Amino acid sequence: MCKESGMRRRPWWAIQTTCCAIALIAGCAPSVDPRMEAAFYDLVHADSYTDPKNPAVMALAEIGNPAVPRLIELLSDPERMVRRKSAFALAEMEPPPTSAVPALIALLEDREFENWVARHPAAVALGRMDAAGVVAIPALVATLTDESLGVQHFAAQALIELGEPAVPAIANALRDEENEHKMVWELHRNGGPLLPELVPHLAPLLGILYVDELLRRVGTPAAMAAIERYENEQRALDGD
Repeated sequence: MCKESGMRRRPWWAIQTTCCAIALIAGCAPSVDPRMEAAFYDLVHADSYTDPKNPAVMALAEIGNPAVPRLIELLSDPERMVRRKSAFALAEMEPPPTSAVPALIALLEDREFENWVARHPAAVALGRMDAAGVVAIPALVATLTDESLGVQHFAAQALIELGEPAVPAIANALRDEENEHKMVWELHRNGGPLLPELVPHLAPLLGILYVDELLRRVGTPAAMAAIERYENEQRALDGD
């Protein structure tokens, strides 16, 4: 990954304009989508508007596949905010741009100082890649102990969004004292479909905030029996 630099570089749009002019003279100019070009210009040159829903991000997400190759290139741009907005644009696309998965994993794994602002949307995007995102599970698990608490939680959220294939990784995280609290929190926010399979791993965590609620939400005999055992144990302790 290139480091942030004060060095001036020729902007991509200037290079592309030159290439298009040469192609036009040669009589073979490619068709250019003005809306896509305008969105890319805004994505690269807007200084401070980095909200996930900013107009350039949403315009490129709506354009979809034609914008994907250039967005993938911009995931390694020297400017971290360009990387951030490019990852957000990929995260917002429907259907998911699965060809971006390797580049998103590379961005997630780049722990260069201050790159957390781009790694957060990379985790979000990987969580939305359906079956193609399964290859990102090891990178997401490694990110659960990241220096950035925000990136940790987005990695946990991404594992949950990947669904069934990520259940073993989620179960392992629930058995890890360093990860159990953040994983419980994310399951409380968005873990409904996976909860029944996770009952055996949640039951030992009764006493942690939200675990009782999660088990009651499942409501199966196994979940309710775990709650009853825990409550009986607590009553016995109180009686002592």
